Amino acid sequence: MDFGNSTTFAETVDIPEIVEITKRIIKLTNYTGMGEVEFMYDKGEYKFLEINTRAWKWHTITDGRGFSFIGDWVDWLNRGAVSTSLLSHKKCAWVERLTDFAVIVKGLFRGQVKFWEAIKSYCQIKVSAVWSIRDPLPAVMYVLMSPILFLKRY
Repeated sequence: MDFGNSTTFAETVDIPEIVEITKRIIKLTNYTGMGEVEFMYDKGEYKFLEINTRAWKWHTITDGRGFSFIGDWVDWLNRGAVSTSLLSHKKCAWVERLTDFAVIVKGLFRGQVKFWEAIKSYCQIKVSAVWSIRDPLPAVMYVLMSPILFLKRY
């Protein structure tokens, strides 16, 4: 809904045909390294968008699937192999709650979001963008800075 600005909510899905297309793209480009191959579902079909050859904002979503993307990357750099299965089928979502909330509210007013779908998105297993019980300061600062971020963005 907020395409092109920033990811506020990402969800894992298991779509075998996307995996196969991704493998072909990687093989054709001979790319080795960190990356994300991005698709968008539009008008009944999946469309290839881009390859991000870096760690992306929501790479920690893999923590919710039971492995660490960055940890596996370090393993690959040091040993040439990863220690976990990259095809875990555990469903998970990643969320940046403050900006996601703003996108949901805007979508509700525009008729792009159904109220119960928005509520349902809050009820699934999630990895938070900034909240961690082990290090709450980034989340506190994010909340304090949110009025400035909101005014700059909207």
